[in-house]
Amino acid sequence: MSIWSSTALSTTLAAALAAAPKVETIEYTIQKGDSCASIAQKVYGDHEQYELIHQYNRWLGAQLPHHLEPGQTLVLPKTVPPALPDAELTAARHRVEARSPDTSDWSRAAPGLDLWRGWRVNTHEGSSAEITFRDESRIEMRESTLVIIYGGSSTKARRQTGQAQLDRGALRSRLGAYTGKDDRIVTVTTPSAVAEFAGGQGLVTVDDAGTSRVANHGAGKAAVRSADKKGGQVQVKPKMGSRVDKGKAPTKPKPLPPTPAWIDRGPTTFVAAGERGGTISGEWGAIAGAKSYRVEIARQADGRESIHNQVVPATIQRFEAQALPAGDYYVGIAAIDADAFESAPSERRKLSVVAVPLRTPGEAPLPEAPTDAGEAEPGPARVLRGTRLEVPSGLRCRVGEGEPSRAPVLDTAGEHAISCVDAEDRPVPGFTVAVYDVRVAAAAEATAAVRGQSTTTAFSIDAEVPLPRRLWIDAPEGLLAGAPQPTATPGQWAVRVHADEGAPAEATLRIMADAGGEAVELGHLAVHVDEPPSAPSTTEPAASPRGPERHMIEGGIYGGLMFPSDKHGLIQERIGTGRSDLAYYRLNPVAGSLGLRLGYYPIRWVGLEIENGLGPTRVRDQGDPATLFAIRGHVLGQLPWRITPTVHVGGGVLGVAALSVLGREFDASFHFGAGAKFYATRWLAVRLDLRDVVAEAKGPGLAHMPELVVGLSGVIGRRSTGSKR
Repeated sequence: MSIWSSTALSTTLAAALAAAPKVETIEYTIQKGDSCASIAQKVYGDHEQYELIHQYNRWLGAQLPHHLEPGQTLVLPKTVPPALPDAELTAARHRVEARSPDTSDWSRAAPGLDLWRGWRVNTHEGSSAEITFRDESRIEMRESTLVIIYGGSSTKARRQTGQAQLDRGALRSRLGAYTGKDDRIVTVTTPSAVAEFAGGQGLVTVDDAGTSRVANHGAGKAAVRSADKKGGQVQVKPKMGSRVDKGKAPTKPKPLPPTPAWIDRGPTTFVAAGERGGTISGEWGAIAGAKSYRVEIARQADGRESIHNQVVPATIQRFEAQALPAGDYYVGIAAIDADAFESAPSERRKLSVVAVPLRTPGEAPLPEAPTDAGEAEPGPARVLRGTRLEVPSGLRCRVGEGEPSRAPVLDTAGEHAISCVDAEDRPVPGFTVAVYDVRVAAAAEATAAVRGQSTTTAFSIDAEVPLPRRLWIDAPEGLLAGAPQPTATPGQWAVRVHADEGAPAEATLRIMADAGGEAVELGHLAVHVDEPPSAPSTTEPAASPRGPERHMIEGGIYGGLMFPSDKHGLIQERIGTGRSDLAYYRLNPVAGSLGLRLGYYPIRWVGLEIENGLGPTRVRDQGDPATLFAIRGHVLGQLPWRITPTVHVGGGVLGVAALSVLGREFDASFHFGAGAKFYATRWLAVRLDLRDVVAEAKGPGLAHMPELVVGLSGVIGRRSTGSKR
């Protein structure tokens, strides 16, 4: 058989204690024969103030009595400070209350609460608390326990006693290792008994009838006597226990049940779905004669910070606890016999819960899991299809029977088991997820786009789980979609869609979201593209001219004028044998410019063009013919209108051929300019360009050669059908 329990940690944190007032201190040099008590008597007139020496000189250590060497220096408060509290509430889980002796009203207690003589601390069902006395001895309260603090007392400098009254419930004392001397003692008074513990660990319980049970779980000393002093004091050795009924002497100590041992099998690491908490489990061996077992889950390796404590029948030797936040847990098992004596807890088995974050599409929030103690196991984590698991280092997880990986994707709707393996391929228990699809629907009146225009398309998304907060649209060629925006109605979205001239008549918009850096398609939206409405006409409609379109090609010729620079660098500097007659000559100030042009425009606003041109001219003064030539390319930007303003910038080579005077020479060049195109028809464009061609100069600086040309281009590659006049 197995048990289950749902555990939640208390998130209540105590406010920090107010800073203590600054205390003036003095230095005291140890003399031969000094002890802590004698120094306290000498400085304060009271040997019982030795605790001040311990408090202000922690370097002396915890071992008592302290060995004081003459010549050593102690730091002491100049005067006795105000009295310190007798104890402090150092841990509280769930509902813990306290009240002072001056009031009858209980108040919620949080860690850090100072406890003075006469204060009461009460733990409710499913709660626990820890109290630490001034001497650092501790008592731990289980659920439904009422304790009265009676503070500390001392009869000599080497004996410190913490005193508490247990009216009902159970508490455990923790005093550390026994040193062989009664240096620290906890006294617990119950309605039927007075128990003393020196070192080690002990357990005191009081049932509804007022019967007390005292168990010595450690290696320290324990003793118990009747509250009315009947029968004298009984020494309780380690691993023994004694019962005290009201008005009766303590029973002869009897052996406690053996301590259970864990069955060393099964995992020690478990994974949880994000912050929903994980499930841990374990199994122990049966103890002969056990009536029941106590399962205790703590956050500290020594059993402190208990978060769950439950008694189960002896027929159960397995536990399972759910909804535990990520972290390390330490589980101990104790056997309880028919007389309600409880064994020392087992070795604390360390079990770890590792969170596997769930990255949902579009930052969709995860549903909250139930966390109240005692509530049934929460159902599987519910997420949207496309959710990605971010598996921590050292683990790999799989979805169903898939291959383990560090980033598995939940890409199929339905319920899936998540299991993991560690770095050595040992299995790590996982969790279950329920994956849901998103339903996408368009508003009936908003499923169409209009060619050449921007329209708003409305759609809705719906699912059984929280919806994404962020979406984006993947549109096909010919359509441009903006970022979807949520409307005032939950689940309703609106998006602006622009249909280009080349948009298809029917298209599909993919509704996308980001999940951990990966794009996920949540659904799709069908859109049909309508032609814009046209005015009635009595004449036969004809196709009207159009501006630039995507993937259009233009080819044509141009002609015009170039204005060569007076300091051009177009001369063959290095000549062959027999050509020593070449010299530098200026060209005529005006030359012709003729050429061919080819352009490709992948989008309506940008194109790439190449040109091959010639410029017939003559050498100034000499009259010899010369020919300028250019091969160049440039990037052209344009506005996609029928009358199209343009700008361009590019580069190439500029050369000259004048064998008799300048030789044959070419230089690198770059050019920039502006112009305009006019689409006279859908297939013919007239063009005007003004540019500056910049090349190497003769002497310092650059040579600028402006150029003004007019061109005629044919258009191929149009995809639109053209609107009607």
